[in-house]
Amino acid sequence: MKAALLAVALAAAAGAAHAECGEGMIAVVSPSGAEACASVRGADRLLERGWHAPLSISVHDTVVVASTADSIRPSDAVVARVLEGRDLTEQTRKLVYDSYAAATLAYEALTAAEEAWLAANPRINVAYEHAWPPLEYDDGGRIAGLSVSYIKAFEEFTGAEFVPVHAMTLTDGVNKIRSGEADMSFMSVDSDDKLDYMYFTDSHTALSANLITYGPRDIGIDDLESVRIGTVRGTEVEAWLDHRHRGTEYASLHDYELAFEQLRDGRIDVLIDSWIVVSHVAAASGFEGLHNAGPAGHVSEIAIGCTKSKLVLCRILDKALASIPGEERERMLLEAIADSAAHGGPAMTGETADAVHEAYLATKQTVAELVEEEKEWLAGRDEIRVAYEANWEPLEYVRRDGSLGGLTAMYADAFSEFAGIEFVPHGADSWTEALSDLADGRADVAFMIAETGDRRKYLGFTEPHTIISYSLITYGQSQLGPDDIGNVRVGTLRGYEIETWLDLHHPGTEYVSLHSYESAFEALRDGRIDALIEIWPVASHIAEETGFEGLYSAGTAGHTMDLSVGYTKTEPVLDGIVKKALESVPVQEREEMLVEALVRGHLSHLTE
Repeated sequence: MKAALLAVALAAAAGAAHAECGEGMIAVVSPSGAEACASVRGADRLLERGWHAPLSISVHDTVVVASTADSIRPSDAVVARVLEGRDLTEQTRKLVYDSYAAATLAYEALTAAEEAWLAANPRINVAYEHAWPPLEYDDGGRIAGLSVSYIKAFEEFTGAEFVPVHAMTLTDGVNKIRSGEADMSFMSVDSDDKLDYMYFTDSHTALSANLITYGPRDIGIDDLESVRIGTVRGTEVEAWLDHRHRGTEYASLHDYELAFEQLRDGRIDVLIDSWIVVSHVAAASGFEGLHNAGPAGHVSEIAIGCTKSKLVLCRILDKALASIPGEERERMLLEAIADSAAHGGPAMTGETADAVHEAYLATKQTVAELVEEEKEWLAGRDEIRVAYEANWEPLEYVRRDGSLGGLTAMYADAFSEFAGIEFVPHGADSWTEALSDLADGRADVAFMIAETGDRRKYLGFTEPHTIISYSLITYGQSQLGPDDIGNVRVGTLRGYEIETWLDLHHPGTEYVSLHSYESAFEALRDGRIDALIEIWPVASHIAEETGFEGLYSAGTAGHTMDLSVGYTKTEPVLDGIVKKALESVPVQEREEMLVEALVRGHLSHLTE
């Protein structure tokens, strides 16, 4: 009711005041002053991210008040927490708010091209697996599980119909996407062998792998080299074992029933899989006696997989997923566990609530402490070498004394405290050389790196710790948006992740690959390019440092860069160390660290 009233109020007010926006679209203004049109859902998200609208909105229960009062820009709670009590000028405060809003803005409204694609393709075929409860499974010829909740949410966001296509196994579902019989899957695991024909969104559900035994047994991560391990063939945990526990043999079993039998008969000691799935499959088949002995030290990131033959759809799916808050995703997962329990999962008795709660908690089981192998590896090292981009202030740079600066320095300090070892800068003449050093093992980690298919060949990645938005940067005031990328001359910084994104999502767009920020600024000023696609806080800071004036953030490019910690695959033990170190930094602290980096960047001319 509230959403409907809000939609009506917004559409009426926006239609009266801003006729240039189409029916049902809302006029919004970016922190830098650029206007754009967004759907009601998109406008709501933009307001949360620092944009403002030419009307003020207040919502109290089911009452919506819309007026043509002075424009408002909601203060970001994260920025407010960091700036509270600090002696800063109003100009500095505004710069920090503007930089943070531009850095974290996610353009979640559908573009005109995406709306047109949906109009021409109103049915989207979704592959789903026959028996992977409670995530997705077949219930009397109909799809069931967590995927149903995502279908409903995505249909609401897009207005399209998502049509289930049955697949007997995960591999079968992937093959249906590859052949064109299906367009996508809600329950996919990103892997290197699929990258040629599939695109993957960010993860929406994280599932911990568990050590599953027949009857209670005292088995932990440090025992994996000395026990007989089983896996279900084709699951992502096999790739993890091959990388993280090289040389460890395991029995690759073709289905869960065979795995259960081998556990019971003593042919394997432990099955490594997700307890949330195993417990439901076992209950549905009447198999008893399985026991969750604890976490295996690995988390599978479940994402949406989409055929690369329909990349416009993939962009739409990215936005649809972003429209679902994290808390709502967790509620959907818990609801799916409960629904599966009512349809053949753990028995619906007085113990049902406990069984559902146990299954849900099992998805979150991780190993927070370092295991013996990791401690021994660290004890044999004097330092961990950090590859970096020397000129990416305020996010990453090297100070005059040779130490790390910016957001990277904060993460290096946090990781040093967790692991008990110093993270030191590893010098390189360029970002390209830094990546080469990571590939060859001359450097160990990079804190500000985006995951790409090419980089995954030699690097492992944590979950993203910071999500940064790309802006369309112009010389002089302008107004641009994602739909303009194919119609203007675009420039990029050579070797940066944005070039991979353009090649994938805008394959017909030519762009000028420039070797430095200075050359990019000159190309803008001289009219050789119309817009530079780059991170606004970085570009504006470097422009200020070099005395270049006249840059303007003309709008979002419609793409965000997920910054993770990357680590060399030449040292498999780093996988656990780095991921645990990042998990030791709470999400709220990560958000505040980004704001603090922006503050220090704006004050750098005074403090350094």
